[in-house]
Parts: sequence; C-alpha cells; structure tokens
Amino acid sequence: ALIKRVGLIDQWESTRPWPIRLKNQLMEKVRGPVSDVDRLDALVAMLDQKLSVWTEKDKVFIACEWPQRDVAVAMVQGTLLALQTLRLERDVKAIEASALALDAQREGVEAEMRQRLEFIEAEQRAAIAAKRWPRSAPSRV
Repeated sequence: ALIKRVGLIDQWESTRPWPIRLKNQLMEKVRGPVSDVDRLDALVAMLDQKLSVWTEKDKVFIACEWPQRDVAVAMVQGTLLALQTLRLERDVKAIEASALALDAQREGVEAEMRQRLEFIEAEQRAAIAAKRWPRSAPSRV
C-alpha cells in the first residue's frame, strides 16, 4: 500500500541511477519488459532493506534511506499515516468494545429494575386485595 501511495511503481525508471537504467534497458531487450508484479516485488524487497520502524519507550522512530529525498520523505509520511490509521482503528475497536460492555451492563440493570418493579407492583396488588393498601385514614365526621 505504501509503494502504491507514494507512486514508486510509476517512478521506477526515472528514479533509478543511469547505470542501472542502462542495464535494465539491455535486459529488457534480452528478456522482455519487467512486469508490474516483478517491479512491485523488487520495490518491496528494497523497502524492507531501506525503511525501518522501531520504538524506544513511548516514541516511534521511522528511518528511510532512499536515493531521492522527496521519495524518502513521502515514504516516512506514508508510514506515519499508516501507523496513525492503525492506532485509530485499534482505539475505535477498544471504544466499541467498551460501549458494547456498557450496553450489556445497562440491559442487565434495566432487566433487574423491571423485575423489582414487577415485584413491588405484585405486592401492592396483593395488599390492595387484602384491604391493607393503601391504609384508610380514619373518617372524620
């Protein structure tokens, strides 16, 4: 995704040093053109060697050794964006899980309150039936 976001496949030929471009042109005459899949595989292998991400305590470090400065900056920015997106997704999932747990807890409390209310209403009906509820106030004549 990073390779496509930065556009490395499109820049493949123009960003390579001239001796390698010359070698590639000669190889294309012998073997035919390099497919996009092969270019992508080569770029992934290069990226594995040239891009590093590590953490120290609470800091994330991203380093990129690439011949073209603007491409290196774009790859670091793309990596940072990908890490931020992953963190956001993780945080959203955690919030969703907490919300689901709170919903389940609320449903449990609501069910318990309904049961208590039904119990109180049943006691009131029983008391009314036994003429004990509500207590009649003495009549004043």
